[in-house]
Amino acid sequence: MAPATGTALLILVAFVLPGFITLVARETTYVVRDAVTPFERLLLSLSYSARIYGILLTAAFLLRASPGDIAALYRGERPLGDYLLLGGAALLILPLAISELGRRWSQSRDLRARLMRTLGISPTHTTRSGWDHFFEGDVETLVLLTLDDERIVGGYFGRRSMAGYSADTQDIFLERRWELNQEGWFLRPTPSSLGVWVPHKHIVSVEMYQPQPPGSSEKEMTGGRA
Repeated sequence: MAPATGTALLILVAFVLPGFITLVARETTYVVRDAVTPFERLLLSLSYSARIYGILLTAAFLLRASPGDIAALYRGERPLGDYLLLGGAALLILPLAISELGRRWSQSRDLRARLMRTLGISPTHTTRSGWDHFFEGDVETLVLLTLDDERIVGGYFGRRSMAGYSADTQDIFLERRWELNQEGWFLRPTPSSLGVWVPHKHIVSVEMYQPQPPGSSEKEMTGGRA
């Protein structure tokens, strides 16, 4: 017999919710939310839900659960503890575990690179842009920004700086601004500077340069571009 409308809706919500929780956990910990449509988010939620319930079915198979046990669970004939355990696994434990594994995998360097090379997959396959490729991880660099009004802004990007990681938020915060000479090259740190923020819509190009080691003379710093 086909389930009633209310039951069917409850089943749909129960199937979508684990995947949605996984998406929220990923976006909270390491994935910057892209400009995706509600339909695309629904498909992503269904994809993660399918993986979660696939894991649960595999666990049921390994525990030798019979089709009758699964049918009884569907009809609401199992003890309350079984439903609490299943709900906790589907809505909390597995979504958080998948999100954490994804975070660790995305931050892995050696293992991920070796596996991708073995499978013939380019490491840039999962990189959104050259911007993200450069600014991910700990970066220390001197930056020259050419703006849409032809001004050039220079500054230091370090641990207290920030570069946006999605296509729509590639703004940049440089923790200390630098004065530039007439040739547009670094002269010296701007006194009392607390940083400079530039929105992505005004950035035309970005140039990165190796910071000079401590103790470098002003002459070395102002030698101009190579």
